[in-house]
Amino acid sequence: VILAYTKSKDPGASHRAESILRRMENRYSTGQFDVKPDLFCYTSVLHSIARSDDIDGPIRADAILKRMESIYKESNGVSVKPNGYLYSIVIKAWSASSRKDGAIMAESLLFKLIEKYFESGKDDNLKPTTSSFNGVMSAHSKNFGEGSALRAESVLNKLVELWAQLDYDSDVMPNVQSFMTCIKAWSRSGDSSGPERAELLLKKMQKLSSERGCYRLKPDMPVFNSVICAYAHSGRRVDGKLEEAEELLARMHEPSEDGKNIAKPDTFTYNTLIKYYSSDPHTLGEAERLLEQMIKLCKDKNEYCYPSGFSFATIINAYARSNNSYSAKRAQHILHRMVNLYKSGGHDVLKPDKVFYTSVINAWANSGDPDAGSKSEKLLAEMHTLYDQGNESMKPNIKSYNTVLLTHTRSGKDGINKAYELLQSLECAEDKDINPNTVTYNMLIDAITPFNDEDGANLAQKMLYKMERRKREGNNCAPDLTTYSLCIKAFSQCKAKYSATKAQCLFDHMISTYESSGNQDIRPNWRVCTLVIDAWRRSNDTEKAIRAREMLLLMIKYYEGGNTSIAPNLGTYNAVLLCCVHTNGAVQHKLAALDIAYKSFQELVKSKYGNPNDVTYSTFLRACNNLLPAGDASRISIASAIFKRCCKDGQVSPDVIIEFKRAVPSETFKTFLGKNAERYGKMKNKINLQLLPKEWTCNLRT
Repeated sequence: VILAYTKSKDPGASHRAESILRRMENRYSTGQFDVKPDLFCYTSVLHSIARSDDIDGPIRADAILKRMESIYKESNGVSVKPNGYLYSIVIKAWSASSRKDGAIMAESLLFKLIEKYFESGKDDNLKPTTSSFNGVMSAHSKNFGEGSALRAESVLNKLVELWAQLDYDSDVMPNVQSFMTCIKAWSRSGDSSGPERAELLLKKMQKLSSERGCYRLKPDMPVFNSVICAYAHSGRRVDGKLEEAEELLARMHEPSEDGKNIAKPDTFTYNTLIKYYSSDPHTLGEAERLLEQMIKLCKDKNEYCYPSGFSFATIINAYARSNNSYSAKRAQHILHRMVNLYKSGGHDVLKPDKVFYTSVINAWANSGDPDAGSKSEKLLAEMHTLYDQGNESMKPNIKSYNTVLLTHTRSGKDGINKAYELLQSLECAEDKDINPNTVTYNMLIDAITPFNDEDGANLAQKMLYKMERRKREGNNCAPDLTTYSLCIKAFSQCKAKYSATKAQCLFDHMISTYESSGNQDIRPNWRVCTLVIDAWRRSNDTEKAIRAREMLLLMIKYYEGGNTSIAPNLGTYNAVLLCCVHTNGAVQHKLAALDIAYKSFQELVKSKYGNPNDVTYSTFLRACNNLLPAGDASRISIASAIFKRCCKDGQVSPDVIIEFKRAVPSETFKTFLGKNAERYGKMKNKINLQLLPKEWTCNLRT
């Protein structure tokens, strides 16, 4: 029955097997000697527990082992004696567990086994094995905690010491895995001396292999690769080079004394260094040098160092991120180097596809080169040519075209016109794979909106409506939140008469569509709402403060309804206050704006959306100055109360002082500022905050 549960994959199988073992022990202890648990029973249950994913598995396995020891002592040797194999199972359970104390417990049990082994007079049944040591080292190396690599190495040293003590017994002989585990532990440790410690272990392997004539301990390619990784991850360079890593690479190329070089560098070795050098724009030349070295080795029939797609892609993508014309040229050179190598009989791993070409086009998009658009078009034409020649993986898709379109949009107004022409050709394309999608339209809308003119904003709006129409026709180009945000932003930055109204209408249309369709791609957030408020701020509408307040209340309504992404924040409230500041018109419009400013300020103070900062206070004081006439009693009392609160909150900034000075008579200003009042002029750079009480400025943003 225990064996059946041991083989079972049922989550509770180990518990049931353990329960049966317990019953056997209990019955045996009451005199039922025919149910005495034997070594097979204990071994099966421990195996079952060790293989389970139970978090308490190691604890249960450890308890069974201790129970066996106790029963053995009490029975004067009649019962089953725990052996080294049972210890190794429990050590493995601790080593493989996700518990924080797993490695420490495994190490403690291993050392206990060693102690018992010597106490028994070196009983072979209690001899620890290399696999137990390796398991403990592996557990330490996976901990990533401070000192983990050092503990792993101390276990390795104990293994080497035991091996020597037992006259180099093969059962406790360290192997490549033993050293590799420790080397990787130092590589991942983040310790400044990690790479050197890793290399010392490599040298120790070489010494042991040479002294003992043990081929199994000779460092192979993965060992060298791990040490090179350690140096690469450390980032230490001399004149731009990873000197130690490159020295190791050179040693790997050297023939061994026996003529059997098992540590020849491979593609992974070179790619490790190429990846590191490609992470810094200043060392991309070193990455190219190593790539050329790989190509030369490849031509010399070195099959281990064949450059892979990763080798080329890493450098191309690095150049694509560098944002200059030279980098784009280098990226294109690397691409064509790869294409030519493949055409001259290269391996299939070098077969170019659209991903490589799209990366180079992206490099041109980021280059700032005035001819980037035409160069991208040429690369696109190359893709079509290669596809027509039978390379199916070169068929351009909409992502390829989007990248070309992006290149055009970054080339000024002429480029935008070309991008628009490209969009129109894609809309008419019969191939559905290149029909424009949401990203295509968003790119073009984003390109035309920064010009802050009414024509651009209206064109953006037309494109949004076209997207909706094409979506209804079955195309994959539904407007998303980015589309609406870009269009609303275009109107918010436009100085045309009804721009704010159009921005509001677009927002209302989005809300209506969202509520009717439930489309989460257009779920409103605080950013798009703040754009609408900003559109009202820039307008000449006399009721802009009312519109901004309505937007704020809408945000609160949706947030309380469960949309956490729309929660107003301090910036939202400050934007509403700015709308109040810029309100013009009749007295009633200004008084209404002041009332909104006061309500919004008080609401912010009591809310969970943020705390007023110096911008909030200075903006509210500006509202008082702009909306109430000078000398007005309400203006003086409100401004004085706000300034008092600002001082209490530690948010007094130069702007706050300037606006407060404008808001109140000089006598009132002197009452608050005392003898330093005369020192404060109208210019911010003339205001010395150090003259103020520290508690007035203690919470200012740094």
